[in-house]
Amino acid sequence: DAKTKAIYVETIGNPSFAIPDFEKLAALSCQYQIPLIVDNTFGAGGYFCKPIEHGANIVVASATKWIGGHGTSMGGIIVDGGNFDWSNGKFPLISEPNESYHGLNLIDKFGKAAFIAKARLENVRDFGPCISPFNAFQLLIGIETLSLRARQHAQNAMAVAEYLNAHPEFKNVLYPGLKNHPYHPLALKYLKNGFGGVLSFELNDRKERAIRFIESLELISHLANVGDVRTLIIIPSATTHEQLSEDEQRKAGISPTLIRLSVGIEHVDDIINDIEQALKKSK
Repeated sequence: DAKTKAIYVETIGNPSFAIPDFEKLAALSCQYQIPLIVDNTFGAGGYFCKPIEHGANIVVASATKWIGGHGTSMGGIIVDGGNFDWSNGKFPLISEPNESYHGLNLIDKFGKAAFIAKARLENVRDFGPCISPFNAFQLLIGIETLSLRARQHAQNAMAVAEYLNAHPEFKNVLYPGLKNHPYHPLALKYLKNGFGGVLSFELNDRKERAIRFIESLELISHLANVGDVRTLIIIPSATTHEQLSEDEQRKAGISPTLIRLSVGIEHVDDIINDIEQALKKSK
């Protein structure tokens, strides 16, 4: 309706790993003259997906994850595709004169870069989200090895997903690289260089067994992060989505025994062996 100001999606949804049909969403955004904004965190800094190539106007991402990749720094990025008309009358905070800059018209001054100019000139000024020089340095170092790490993340994740999918003690393995994943066709269409580094699965048992399983892991760390060089694991119902009721969790795709695994760059045999020993120990 008229109140809708943007379409906002993730490149790879969490925790269902749904893949949006960017072409259809881009067509909708053009039809209604609103920007398509994509959270490309799971796209690993553009290694797995470059949403602007598929019609996105603004891309945001957590740089803490794959871009930094070592759990040392917090940061985020905004990328303006420069491909949206902010002068269409729907965004007066961008198209009208800016009183805090003596009546400066951002569109007259910056053209299609008006959005990112507003973000830098006004929002950064007001909110002050500048990271420290050292953390910026850490993230820049991470970018230098991003493609190497992301490739290994994807290869390991595919191998672990296939292992879990074939194992009788696991069920509901979700990874867009698996042919039985409902969004596999869209993953083939929009993702390149692999299908991401995160997957989820369930144990054929109760939540208590899942907790014991995680507590029995030795190599894999119990941490609520993704995109780290180390393999990380959580039960979303007891961590990231704990504040929701069980009914709300299920509506969000979170079952009590759902386990999320962010696959690192260790040798894949070590990752699988750790899962095997924890499975036996948790019985």
